[in-house]
Amino acid sequence: MSMAERIIGLSSPTSARASASRSRNLFAALSSFLRRRLNRIAIGRLQDWDEERLMDIGLTRSDLDAAFRTSTFFEDPSSHLTGAARRRARRMNLPRD
Repeated sequence: MSMAERIIGLSSPTSARASASRSRNLFAALSSFLRRRLNRIAIGRLQDWDEERLMDIGLTRSDLDAAFRTSTFFEDPSSHLTGAARRRARRMNLPRD
């Protein structure tokens, strides 16, 4: 930025792009944090379900416990549950001897 731009208070296009980029990054970080928190709350509500309802979606009580134990406060435990349900579905669909 030139001395004249500083005196007049003009910002360069480069600094405007950098500012917009920082704003996008901040928004992305906040929305990601909010999504993880909401998913954690929703998964916490699954604790109230009985075993039969959990099995309908391919989960067990131990899957819920493991997801909360293995994920940190800032992580989304839903990825752990998705993996557990997919592994269980694959095991159930294997051909039997």
